[in-house]
Amino acid sequence: KLQFLYFIGITMDFDKYPKVDFREQYDGKELKRFYDTFMKVNFPIEDELDPLEVWEEVLDPERVEGSMEDMPVNLHVVVVYEPSEGDGERKIIGGVVFEYYKMSNACLMSYFAVAEEYRKHGLGKWLIGAAWDVSKQASQKITCEGEAKASYSKEEWISRISRLKKTDKNKQLLEKVVALCTDEEIDALNAVLISHDVSASLGLLFAETNSESLLDAVMDPKVRHRILHKMGFKPLNFGYIQPPLSDDQNPCYDLLLLTLQSAPANTLATIPSVLLKLFLLDFSVSVFGSIPSFTDADWYKQMDSELSSLKGVVAQHGSPPWEFCTPKPEG
Repeated sequence: KLQFLYFIGITMDFDKYPKVDFREQYDGKELKRFYDTFMKVNFPIEDELDPLEVWEEVLDPERVEGSMEDMPVNLHVVVVYEPSEGDGERKIIGGVVFEYYKMSNACLMSYFAVAEEYRKHGLGKWLIGAAWDVSKQASQKITCEGEAKASYSKEEWISRISRLKKTDKNKQLLEKVVALCTDEEIDALNAVLISHDVSASLGLLFAETNSESLLDAVMDPKVRHRILHKMGFKPLNFGYIQPPLSDDQNPCYDLLLLTLQSAPANTLATIPSVLLKLFLLDFSVSVFGSIPSFTDADWYKQMDSELSSLKGVVAQHGSPPWEFCTPKPEG
């Protein structure tokens, strides 16, 4: 899904380039230009690309109900421009779209692209770092009160969640999930806590990319896999299915879910299944708005069933291309 560009040429200082995060500086006309002239070109497969209206509904302050800080998911659209003089239309040279999920304390980089003439100069690395830094700052805003310790009982996990800032409307969902956890899954949560306190720092950084079977006119999936591998991403060895992104779209079985296994992330080579369950629940709720609307769907039950049978999911360290493909339902 991601249009990643490997940087092996001269590194440029993109901190000095003009840029905008439309969550912080909303401009509807410019957002539409970025979507129409950059996103559609780099992500031509319809079921993979969010409708523009989805972005507008959560970024336009006039369309958001209540405070943007109350939303369970923080969507960011960061665009970088070529430096220019004058007030004319600026050339878009790269962009990253990512969400920080409060409930599962994770970041998903949904879309990522760099203009061809700016590839191999470090802009890809800069955009990954921007997504990580912004999500980490959001993570620190919802940390639990009180001292952290190395292990919690199920009741203590639920108590910690209840101490999240009251603006986090989705904490009730996480309470339900933890209440249903087995003792082994609680042990897995505690194992992660020992490695890095998930209440105080960003946990995981995910990304999606096309499987070998999903071809587009932008880049050969095998080339994309090699680029992602060089940048530190590894595919997770389970049958990932992207939820349908709107009522008019279908679930996508031809994507791989990746996790960043190098700096700046501090992720785990084996991710406890319960953490992936939390993330997938978080992602699905952000699309559908509530739990009951998707938990009976075949695509969701397929992933949930597989993860329930596993204690953890390994990040593959084999050389690309990655051949894993999620089985599709018959018919």
